[in-house]
Amino acid sequence: MSDVIKTALTALIYGARPGPAAIRDCFNEIMDGAVSDAQMGAFLTALQIGLNHQREIANMCHRLEMIMHKCLQLIFLKVLTLVFAGVSQVKDP
Repeated sequence: MSDVIKTALTALIYGARPGPAAIRDCFNEIMDGAVSDAQMGAFLTALQIGLNHQREIANMCHRLEMIMHKCLQLIFLKVLTLVFAGVSQVKDP
C-alpha cells in the first residue's frame, strides 16, 4: 500500500483530518495510478465518512445554539414579567 494513502487512511480512521497537502498527495497518487482500486475506494470512503461526521457535528452545534437562544429568550421574558409585576406592586408614597 502506498505510504501516502496509508498515512492518510490511518489519520481518517482515528478521527483526524489529513491536511490539504496530504490530501493533495493522495489524489496525486490516485491520478498517477500508484494505488489499487481497493486503496482508492478505501481512501475516498474514509474521506467521505469524515466529511459526513464533521457535518453532523456542525448540525448538532447549530441545533444547540438555536435551543440556547430560545432558552435565553424565555428567561428574558420571565425576568421582564417579574420586574414589571414588581413595579406594579410598588405603592406611591
